[in-house]
Amino acid sequence: TSMLDPAGVAAVRAAVRSVVAHDGPAVVMVEHRLDELAGEAGTAGLPARSVVLSEQGRVVADGATADVLRQRSAELRAGGCWLPLEAELHAVTGVAGGLAAAGNRAMLRDLAAADEPQPHPPGEVVLHAAGLAVRDRRRTDTTRPRRRDLRRRRQPSSPTPALLRDVDLRLRAGEVVAVVGANGVGKSSLLLTLAGLLAPAGGTVRGARPAMVFQHAEHQLLATTVRQEVAHGLAPATVVAAVDAALRTHRLEHLADQSPYRLSGGEKRRVGLAAVLAHDRPTLLLDEPTLGLDRRDTVATLEALRREAAGGRAVLLVSHDLRSVATVADRLVVLAGDGVRADGPTADVLRRAEVLRTAGLRLPGLLAWLLAELPDDEPGVLSRVLRRLDDLPVAVPA
Repeated sequence: TSMLDPAGVAAVRAAVRSVVAHDGPAVVMVEHRLDELAGEAGTAGLPARSVVLSEQGRVVADGATADVLRQRSAELRAGGCWLPLEAELHAVTGVAGGLAAAGNRAMLRDLAAADEPQPHPPGEVVLHAAGLAVRDRRRTDTTRPRRRDLRRRRQPSSPTPALLRDVDLRLRAGEVVAVVGANGVGKSSLLLTLAGLLAPAGGTVRGARPAMVFQHAEHQLLATTVRQEVAHGLAPATVVAAVDAALRTHRLEHLADQSPYRLSGGEKRRVGLAAVLAHDRPTLLLDEPTLGLDRRDTVATLEALRREAAGGRAVLLVSHDLRSVATVADRLVVLAGDGVRADGPTADVLRRAEVLRTAGLRLPGLLAWLLAELPDDEPGVLSRVLRRLDDLPVAVPA
């Protein structure tokens, strides 16, 4: 479900339940995002049985899902798993009951305490889209005539209609901007247009050409080893130090001599991110950068993006993961229909229920509670709570 919007996740959940009830097959699901799969029902929304594998591939738990999550919540969170909210809170506080428990609510309020400096305001505009009309990348005619048609005169194809219109977007140095919207609305097409890889149907894009991390990591692989992939295009004088640092930061040292094509989806994504971040471009575009990653690598990726912004880059990411968006993004752009429906500070936009409904977005329970409880006049408080929650150690059993 990692590439699906909330409606898509709910459809998958309903389809699996329906086929099990109707035909009775055995179904095995592999999923990082148990929190999203569970939905509003929490643990009760998950399959009734869960199997836990260790990093060495051994079965360490097999039983009723509610029992497994209750008994091993701390171990699972420490191992990098995304958990339903009640299990995640139990892992860090030892208190059962999710948001209904006073101890868990008090812990979240404590995380909001402002004892860190306010972020610097963003710098100059480094990429500017004005009146941009975006074609649908899936309908752009990139086909060539077959051999038997080479002698025929090809008729000009009709122009591809614009998927998005009148997009005005300014990306500033030091700022992280997230783009969200339903599947098919045009998020990836917008990124490809900003990157100069898809011709606009109208309007202009001004600024130095950005670096881009693709949604499908294998589409940008070039080399035969991970080390060569990260080193590709770097200046010889800096390549060794830059590659070693990138491999270390993205937990790729043990894969340095492996073929990037033979890695898992999440590992390929880390390789692609490491390779792009090794280059110095003023703007960084990322299409679903946390796709296929577990909790540990998602947190590491978000931290890397914040560091890049702090170092002066403009960062624009597309994501369906509203929790990650709320954790990392200074600004949120919502796409719906054929254009931009909202563009503003992340928490402010997430509080606009009608905008979210129009875009087919649903707030996770944790975000809904935090937005209702946290002060709405303190910039960055939502991101601060989520980052601190991600950094909390697991509770030590009594």
